[in-house]
Amino acid sequence: MTEQILLPPSDASRRKFWKPWKWIGLAVFVVALVFRQWLPGLVLAAAYIYGIVVIAKLISEWFFWRVRNRLLGFFIFVGVIPLLILLGVVLLAANMLLGRLAGQYFNQTIQENEQLIAKINFELAGTVAYEDPESMFQAKAAKVFSSHSAQFPHLAARLLHRRPDGALEIVSKYDPQNIVRDLSPHPGDKWRGDSQSFEGLLKDGEKAFITSLLPVRGSTIFYLETTAALDRLLEDRLGREKSLYILFIQEDSVRIIFEGNRLRFQNANDKNPESGERGATQYIAGKIATNRWLLDDHLRNDSRSMVSGFEWLRCKTYESGKDDSAVPTLFKVPREILLKTYLNLDSWNDPTVLFGIIFLAGMFVVSTIIFLIIGLTISRHITKSVHDMYQGILALQKGDLQYRIPVRRKDQLGLLAHSFNQMSAMISRLLDEVVEKKRLEKELEIAREVQSTFFPKQLPHPPGISIFGGCKPAQVVSGDYYDFIVEDETHLNIVVGDISGKGISAALLMANLQAAMRSQLLSGKHDDPDSLGKNLADVMTQLNRQIHLNSPAEKYATLFLCRYDADARLLWYCNAGHPPPILLNGKSVYKLEATGTVVGIFPNATYEARSIDLPPGALLAIYTDGVTEALNKDDEEFGEKKLLEALQQSSARSSEEIWNHVVSKVGEWQSGLPQYDDITLIIAKTGQ
Repeated sequence: MTEQILLPPSDASRRKFWKPWKWIGLAVFVVALVFRQWLPGLVLAAAYIYGIVVIAKLISEWFFWRVRNRLLGFFIFVGVIPLLILLGVVLLAANMLLGRLAGQYFNQTIQENEQLIAKINFELAGTVAYEDPESMFQAKAAKVFSSHSAQFPHLAARLLHRRPDGALEIVSKYDPQNIVRDLSPHPGDKWRGDSQSFEGLLKDGEKAFITSLLPVRGSTIFYLETTAALDRLLEDRLGREKSLYILFIQEDSVRIIFEGNRLRFQNANDKNPESGERGATQYIAGKIATNRWLLDDHLRNDSRSMVSGFEWLRCKTYESGKDDSAVPTLFKVPREILLKTYLNLDSWNDPTVLFGIIFLAGMFVVSTIIFLIIGLTISRHITKSVHDMYQGILALQKGDLQYRIPVRRKDQLGLLAHSFNQMSAMISRLLDEVVEKKRLEKELEIAREVQSTFFPKQLPHPPGISIFGGCKPAQVVSGDYYDFIVEDETHLNIVVGDISGKGISAALLMANLQAAMRSQLLSGKHDDPDSLGKNLADVMTQLNRQIHLNSPAEKYATLFLCRYDADARLLWYCNAGHPPPILLNGKSVYKLEATGTVVGIFPNATYEARSIDLPPGALLAIYTDGVTEALNKDDEEFGEKKLLEALQQSSARSSEEIWNHVVSKVGEWQSGLPQYDDITLIIAKTGQ
């Protein structure tokens, strides 16, 4: 028997397997592998993560289409992840340890050179202690420095004398390469503070150097200063002797300042501190990134695996002696140097390290086998039930609604099979209900088309007034009613009503109401046209009796009927329990309140007709409660206040624009919630 596979129809849109993000992910991963030695660590990590996600996605789509394979993969994944995390923690700890050791190795090397400068200065101080310091200084300095030229080719020394006012001045110096700037008075007292001597790092503009300052033995007024520059010669020597490859980044235009534990940069040429700090920060970050390439030139001939590091060498400012300056320094140290120096290991191949690696690998293999066995057992039970379900779906696809899945278990999978069998039994009934629902929807559509013929096909255009109106039903058919009944060129009747309830029953009553209203108004037109405006109350009374006799007891309607006389600019109206229309006349606001109760409930109800002037520029809004009772997400109604605000905001526009503005405000208030009630709005605006 050939196995059938459920697939989407041939004309259905299928998801593209090779989407652009997958191509990009594979390309980024390959580039990261090829150029990993030159990419920054953060970029490299992001590229690896992106590539691994893409590869995992491809593997899942290629090999894990079957549920059994996915379950096996899941159990293997669960078993592998803890070990991978453990391995990652070990590797991260090893890298952090090597980074700390590299930093310690770097700082120790700098301290050793500070001590060497202090010894050279002490040696020079010993040679001039018992002779005339001023006359013999330069010759003695040249002789002492020559014996240390292999370590420090560029050295400078100065003999300082304390003046009677307590300040230090330079009385003699030996500085062939002009390493140090001369200041008067000399700032040596600011360096040493309360100590008798000083040894450490100083920074003067773009120059940084190691300096030692101490008093000449046997004298209380002479001091000796010896200085070596942090330059390329020192970098090369440390690379040869210590396998420590260093790059000092020194910039004169950027001042690096320490404020407590906070480090900030300042552009010396920018008078605005905020912009100076921002620009200098970006500049020094770019210099650090650029100089990483220069650091690689130092170790071009060293193929050993390196540990990279970065340090801020804290310095005293040469002129002020404050601890608020620093030299950014990049360095690299061979990993084997750190292992040998601090851990007494020749390499990672040490037996202790190998034992740990073998132990982790063994744990990985054993746990993977255990999880694979567990996965096979569980997946067999699950996939068998899934296969039964698959066969049942194939039967449904063929139209076999009598097919039943065997219930093999009493767990959730068995309950799923039982539910499927119940679903098969219900599908026939659901199909019958769908047919019935389609029949009802077709009838509703026909009712909507019929009802649409009851609404006005075009807007009236009586002289001196512009009118626009419309209805937005909440369901397929509407229970709201509006009509424009034209008597002649200067007389227009406007009717707006709201039938109780919704749907078909409200629509039928609406049709009955429209027929009765048109019949009475048009017949009254021929009887006495001049008094028809005053007789609106009689029309409403007769309509109330007719609706009461021809509709169910629980059915009623609110109704607003008005007659506009264009010659007299007069509006006669009768309000049967309808929301009062709003009349805006300049800054004045009028409400056309009810002149009687709703129609259709009390057969003997009486109504009153009233009149109101419509001067030029007046705005009349007739609406149903679907406008003011529209709800937002907090169950708050739109209300008459917001309706009035919307009318006042748009009162200068045309009647159609006012209608659109109000309806849009109601829609914004509802915020996407379904419309609860029919919305009908008529806008009438008199000309100037």
